[in-house]
Amino acid sequence: LFQGIGKIMNLHKKLDSTKTSVMNYIDIHAHILPGVDDGPSSWQESIEIAQHLCSQGVSRVLATPHVMFRNFSSNFNIPQLCTMLNDKIRQRGIDLEVIPGAELYIEPFYKFDQSFYGNFTMGDSKYLLIEFSLNSKPHNWEEFRFQAELSGYNLIIAHPERYHGVNLDWMEMVAAQGTYLQANAASFLGHYGKIAKQLAFRGIVKNLFQFIASDIHNITTRKSYFSNLDELLSEQKIKQLCSTNPDLLLKNQDIPIKPSFEESSFNNSIIGSLKNLLS
Repeated sequence: LFQGIGKIMNLHKKLDSTKTSVMNYIDIHAHILPGVDDGPSSWQESIEIAQHLCSQGVSRVLATPHVMFRNFSSNFNIPQLCTMLNDKIRQRGIDLEVIPGAELYIEPFYKFDQSFYGNFTMGDSKYLLIEFSLNSKPHNWEEFRFQAELSGYNLIIAHPERYHGVNLDWMEMVAAQGTYLQANAASFLGHYGKIAKQLAFRGIVKNLFQFIASDIHNITTRKSYFSNLDELLSEQKIKQLCSTNPDLLLKNQDIPIKPSFEESSFNNSIIGSLKNLLS
């Protein structure tokens, strides 16, 4: 089925061979700062990640180290590290801007605390990138979401397709509530398993995702796969999720959420896409 999706997208390219645009990606989820989490351990490794992202067509990247409310260390300053990394990559002629952000880990029973979480917005926006345990979704999700939105913040759930406690119905529910969803590029290639891959594609078909990001940690086992997306998704979809919407985020503007709740099955959606390409 997934190979069929790729064939459909390749057919689309053949039918429209005049497209020559070069994508200008904005990566909203990257572990690029050294020595702060399970990403790079040195400035050299951070610079190598910057070079890799630049080679993938990324012009701006949000540095999103893991941040936990209970175990957060004040020994590192994310904006300061971004400034230092920008200086180093600029000296090497790498055309990439690193912007402060964070990936906030939501504990199962923790409530939204603006005095803490408000320090870790994406750039100068009111958007927050959040994650939770890969084995389950937060037990207090509704209350956390309500308090965050009441405080004026927009929540983005990082890679929901990877969580074992999440299914398509839950993704549809949170999208209908106004929560944003970010898929990992690697999920579409099957790097997190069959179920994550299936959820990623189903989420695309139902317009549940507003972002695709790299979630890069290194340039070997957890690198960026932006350059592989054009084999799997339409140019319009890639531009929307990897460029247009991230740009709106950095401008702190509203991003449309338009999930599709039609009763048609995933297979019928793919067949419909094929018919549209051939018409």
